[in-house]
Amino acid sequence: MDRLIQLQAKGKKNLTPEERREYQRLSARKTRNKTKTKALLDPRISRFAEGAVTQEEFWQLCRADVNQAQLSAWLELQEEVHDQLYWMAHWLEQSPDDPDFVSLEGGLELLDDHVKRYGYIKDAFDYYSSVLNEFHPQWAIWASESSRDAAPYWKDPERLAALIRENEPTKVWALYGIRIGLPEYYVYVWKRELPRDYIGRFFDPRTKSWAAGNSGNYDAPKGTEGAKV
Repeated sequence: MDRLIQLQAKGKKNLTPEERREYQRLSARKTRNKTKTKALLDPRISRFAEGAVTQEEFWQLCRADVNQAQLSAWLELQEEVHDQLYWMAHWLEQSPDDPDFVSLEGGLELLDDHVKRYGYIKDAFDYYSSVLNEFHPQWAIWASESSRDAAPYWKDPERLAALIRENEPTKVWALYGIRIGLPEYYVYVWKRELPRDYIGRFFDPRTKSWAAGNSGNYDAPKGTEGAKV
């Protein structure tokens, strides 16, 4: 448990003089770090986050601050993402006789190409940011509402700044609610749940990677081998 949280739980009146000095020092550091992190955010983003009550309000305020050409380009990319997600959800229902049929191999190639061009929305297990990797509980990194475990991500300057720095798809989803990349965790779970005969054709259990040319050697995130999803 965080030392500052331990001291807070003990109660100021119950702290020894030494613990009281430690509490003041840690509190001052936390305040300084928050101020430093907040400075990493665009002042307008900070204002939007402070003024919004819901995630949707936050997104709307951010979108209103973007020029129409950029917004249209993102929305066009989002249509590609929606096409990919629809195929992933319904590919087994398609008949090979359908003129619009996309095979698993063909669909994986398209998926792989999209990820190579744009990257993922980072929402899985391994982030580039130590702030996000060390955040607990991890499921609450993207929390959109307040809970006893965490504030909404857009109300937490440190978390929001870290998400914005991950990559462009993560930034655009966090600030504008627009998907220009595929959600990393969804893709990972979807691949793990492919029927066994397909997994046997495209997945190498020894290296825990997907066959080159079919899904871009997508490796299981660290520490997730055998994880329940």
